[in-house]
Amino acid sequence: MPTSREPSTERRLDPIADRGEPAQRRLVEFCHSTAAAVFETLSDDGYDETETAVMDTYFDHAETIADPDDLCLRLLESMAMELDSRLHPEEQAAVLESAATRQSPVETTNRPVAATLSVLEENGLLGGYSQSPWSVALRDGTRSIVAQLSAYALSPQDGRLPVLPIALELYRHRAEWQPMSVRVGDVDDGWQLTLTMATEATPSGLATVRIES
Repeated sequence: MPTSREPSTERRLDPIADRGEPAQRRLVEFCHSTAAAVFETLSDDGYDETETAVMDTYFDHAETIADPDDLCLRLLESMAMELDSRLHPEEQAAVLESAATRQSPVETTNRPVAATLSVLEENGLLGGYSQSPWSVALRDGTRSIVAQLSAYALSPQDGRLPVLPIALELYRHRAEWQPMSVRVGDVDDGWQLTLTMATEATPSGLATVRIES
């Protein structure tokens, strides 16, 4: 990663070296790979103000947070909040969809939610999960699923839960269905997410979600 605020010919958020246990390395590498894909999309697609805000926030965190696990999580949280505050929902979706193509390719699946949450669990962002069967809204043809998450590593910010890595992974694993909306509720042992997908979606904000009581 850059080590100063001086202009650079190549502004990238690269994974930092971590000498911890394998699980810790996976967490750091996943967080920074996700952040790098989003940052590069912002840079290449002309979201200059948001790109600058993300970079400035990263430097602020890097000056005060020494632990690499904590730093990578705070980076994802702040990046999600910047996208939410500066980009319209359609722009957020476009950035996340484009960022997903910058990640290593995966096979599409008819179980994108399970695949997404498994990736987060394997990389230490999630302690565990369960999910309901799909429900289909006959009126508009959307599909929804309810997932229970435990030990989600990202923390609420101003009454909103950062869900950027969840949305980005959904874009990676989807087939013809794409993310449309996310709702989140605070439950005793974690979070309850209601994920709605559609073949032609007009998305709501996918970087962060207001926490419902």
